[in-house]
Amino acid sequence: MGKNQASKLKSLVSDVILDAIGRKDYSGFLHTGAIALQCSIDDPTMIATNAETFAKSNEIDHYESHDLWELAAQTHRQTGNKNDRDRCLNEAAETHVAIADANDGRGMIAASSIMDAIKALQQLPDTQQRRHELKEKLIYAQSSVREEMGVISTQFDITEYVEYAQKNVSGITLAQALRRFADLVQSPDPNELHDEARRIAEQNPILSMLPSTHVDEDGNVIAKSPGSLADAEDSDLALRHLIVRNENLRRHIDVQGLIEPARQIIQSEHSIDRCDLRPIVEMTPFVPADRVDLVTTGLTRFFGGDFFSALHILVPQLEHSLRHILKLAGVEPSAIKSDMTQQSRTLSVMLDKERKSLEKILGTAIVFEIEILYDFRGGPALRHELAHGLITDAQCNGSDSIYACWFIYRLCCLPLFPHWHHIDQRLEAP
Repeated sequence: MGKNQASKLKSLVSDVILDAIGRKDYSGFLHTGAIALQCSIDDPTMIATNAETFAKSNEIDHYESHDLWELAAQTHRQTGNKNDRDRCLNEAAETHVAIADANDGRGMIAASSIMDAIKALQQLPDTQQRRHELKEKLIYAQSSVREEMGVISTQFDITEYVEYAQKNVSGITLAQALRRFADLVQSPDPNELHDEARRIAEQNPILSMLPSTHVDEDGNVIAKSPGSLADAEDSDLALRHLIVRNENLRRHIDVQGLIEPARQIIQSEHSIDRCDLRPIVEMTPFVPADRVDLVTTGLTRFFGGDFFSALHILVPQLEHSLRHILKLAGVEPSAIKSDMTQQSRTLSVMLDKERKSLEKILGTAIVFEIEILYDFRGGPALRHELAHGLITDAQCNGSDSIYACWFIYRLCCLPLFPHWHHIDQRLEAP
């Protein structure tokens, strides 16, 4: 572009800005002012002055006001005026509070807005007292989050699933039934899950662009989905959250249509007790010798329908079992601290530091499912929920918990599939 053309373009931008100011076109000024500031077209002081004036107007909403205060702060930053920059950023943070107040200071929108305000103020000096006040408002807003969460239900006909599961494990020996029960469901291929999530995002672009917030029973925000697949920085996390939504539904169908009907048939026909499951737990390399009684008890409770006990016994043992199989493969799942003591790696750290080793042992599909089900904070995160006493009565009997117990049973059985005749022999022995 020649100098003459560049000069004309700058003049045009200046004229558009002046026209927007004259017509009080707040949106037009905001977008054109940002261009002018970025390209050094107009006087930053003029842009800042008008941005602040517009931001105070009663004719615009709080969201537009926020963006105008941000524009003003950007101009002051460019001119090196730190005090005015911080003042405008403080005003921008307060627009989040205004949004919360406009929603009566209660519910998810209010809670999310107050959190945004606190996050913005953390970057500014002398805001500790204000942040303390906002944390009190946040607690009040969170207290009513669950009240506004409606239930969206969808009906599925799982009759064929149930009939298949019952037929698959009924009328055969206990050893055969236990083998088939362990192989009712396979872990989905992560690549296929990613492809499916992208396909759904393409078919429902508006839904996939909306950020989502995950809250616990007390209304505390525990995870956020960016809701954008276009931004390279956020796309992987946004895609992971879409996969979690799909997997939540898939697990529910698998539990209600396959796992639970089959478990009930096996229990009714064979009345499972500890001696029936102990051979599996003793023989599997997934369980170390000093945990055989513990895991056997957990699995017996699971087959008996005592999901409360089964969940609390089995899920904490998953982490140790993963450390155990890493050791069997020659990988040391511990870290040496600065004082030369060793600390066993947690599930999250193993999934990060030892992921390739785990995938070589278990396969990518199983490792991915372990992460989504037990660790990822946007999902059930059962390891974290149990470790910190956050799980509720209803969750213990929910599909995710039942699936989690069954999944650990499957992990115990998988290495034994080629040698299942030994299980047959031990269960058939008098």
